[in-house]
Amino acid sequence: MLLKSLRLCNFRNLATFEINFGEKTNIFYGNNGMGKTNLLEAIYLLSIGKSFRSQTLHDLIKHEEKSFVVQADFVKDNIFQTIKFHYDKKNKKIDYNSSSYTSFASLLGIIPLVLHTPTDIELITSEPNLRRRFLNIFIAQKDPLYVHHLTRFVKALKQRNYLLKTKNIQTIASWESELAKSAVYLTLKRKEAILKLNEHSSSIMQKLSSNHESSSLKYLSSITEHTDLNEMQNQYLKSFDETRKKELDLKCTLNGPHRDDFSILINSKVAKHFASEGQKNLFILALKLAEATILQKELSEEPILCFDDFGYSLDDERKNYLRNYLNNFSQVFITLPEAPKWEDSSTFQIKEGALHLENDSKCFK
Repeated sequence: MLLKSLRLCNFRNLATFEINFGEKTNIFYGNNGMGKTNLLEAIYLLSIGKSFRSQTLHDLIKHEEKSFVVQADFVKDNIFQTIKFHYDKKNKKIDYNSSSYTSFASLLGIIPLVLHTPTDIELITSEPNLRRRFLNIFIAQKDPLYVHHLTRFVKALKQRNYLLKTKNIQTIASWESELAKSAVYLTLKRKEAILKLNEHSSSIMQKLSSNHESSSLKYLSSITEHTDLNEMQNQYLKSFDETRKKELDLKCTLNGPHRDDFSILINSKVAKHFASEGQKNLFILALKLAEATILQKELSEEPILCFDDFGYSLDDERKNYLRNYLNNFSQVFITLPEAPKWEDSSTFQIKEGALHLENDSKCFK
C-alpha cells in the first residue's frame, strides 16, 4: 500500500492543493492553523469515509464555497488506483477507479489506516460510544463481513426502536431475529479484537514505560460469554423478550452490541479514574501501535500510519522508541510545529493552506 499523491479543492483552508508523497516518512510542518492537520484529515476521509474532527461533512467545505473534492492516487496490489470523494452540502459521491458509490461502507479497508492524535485520550475519558467506534473502524478495515453485519444490525435496531416508540410490536419478533444474528457476529469479533489488542498493547506499554507500567483490556458484553453461537443468539432473543416491557416505556433497545464497552486498566486500576495524563497518553500510543501491528499482520497490504503532532506527550527516549518502531512500517504521515531533523524523510512546509517550497520561494496552492 503506497499513497502516491493527494489533490484537494476547497477542503478546509486548502483551496487548490496538490502534493506528491515520499515512499517512507512524510512530514508536514508549520505553525498552528496553517493546514497541516487538514492533510491528515483528507487522507483519513479517503480511508474511513468520515472526518476524525467533525460529525458533519459540511464543516469540511472551505468558507463561502459550495463543495469540496479530495482525490488520491495510490498503488495497491501492484496496481495504480484512484479514489475521489466529492461533497456539495447535499450529496456525497465516491469514485473508486471506474466505479461510483454513494456510501463508503464497501470501501473500508481499501486504504487501511491507523491515526493517532492528541484527542485520542478521549478513548479513556469519554463515553462508551467512542470506544465502540474505535473497535468498529479497526475491525471493519480487515473484515468486510463485519461491515455487513454492522449495517444489518443498525438497520434492524432502528426498526425495532421505531416499533417500541409507536407501541406497534406485532412484527417485532422478526426484527429481533435479525438483531440477534448480527449481534452474535459483532460480539464475537469485538471480543476477538480486544484479546489481540490487549496482547500487543500490554507488551508495547511495558516497553514504552521501561517495565514501570502495565495495562489490560477486557470486553464488556451485555450478555454472558458463550462459545456456542446458537446459545448466544438465544440469549440475545431472551434478553429482548425479558426487557421488552421496560423498553416500551423507554422507547429504546437496552441490550446488544450498541450498548457494549471495553474496560481499560492501567496498573490494575480503572484508567479513567486513577491513571495520570501521562499514563493515559502512553497507553493510547501503545493501543494505536498495537492496532497498526495487527493490521500489518492480517492484511495483504500494510496500513498507512498518521500521527498528528508527533510525540506530543513523549520525552526524547520514548520519541526515539516510537521512531524506531515506525521503521517496521512502510509509509508514515506526521505533523510537527517545526522543521524536523529526520533522516530519510520527505518534508513539506505548510503555510496558510499552501505547500511552501523553500528552494524557489514559491507556494503551490
